[in-house]
Amino acid sequence: MLRHFSTAVPLALRSIVQWPLRAALTAFGILIGVAAVVVTVALGEGTEVAVRQKLENMGQNTLNVVPQRDRGEMVPSRPR
Repeated sequence: MLRHFSTAVPLALRSIVQWPLRAALTAFGILIGVAAVVVTVALGEGTEVAVRQKLENMGQNTLNVVPQRDRGEMVPSRPR
């Protein structure tokens, strides 16, 4: 294990020195990926907290009724 590590580190450092733009773009891509995951998780958790708070604010003795048209209520067309 240590032998592989001692081989990989100089190879990585040589690659960074040889291609600095590639290394910088790779690091930037990793940074953007991590930031995207963090933002997505934060938005999901924030939305969950907001929904829970709204449900708690409604109380236990609340019933909300929303009118909807029944699909069987279609008005038949008149013959000509």
